Amino acid sequence: MHCMGNESSRFLVLAGPDPCVDRAEAVEEFRTEAELAGVNGLRISLGEKTRFRFEVEAHSPESACSLVTTLLRAVYGLNWSAEVVSLCAAQRALAQAASWN
Repeated sequence: MHCMGNESSRFLVLAGPDPCVDRAEAVEEFRTEAELAGVNGLRISLGEKTRFRFEVEAHSPESACSLVTTLLRAVYGLNWSAEVVSLCAAQRALAQAASWN
């Protein structure tokens, strides 16, 4: 997991399971866990690899990373990766567009 930026509030997360645990049943389980955790704007890309894109609210990069860790571990154990990036209002639209390119 990589945490970048030091602003608080909203964080963009790009994540996915390792190939050894990437299975269709886990996607619905992750969707449920994300909803319970208050994740915003969950997007799921299914293809060769499952990828998740979502936003979380947190007071610090550390608390954002902790939330992401808890969420992904609940479904995938230790078999996942994630990038957590702090967003400001001006960067949000650009990051959202870039996340799918």
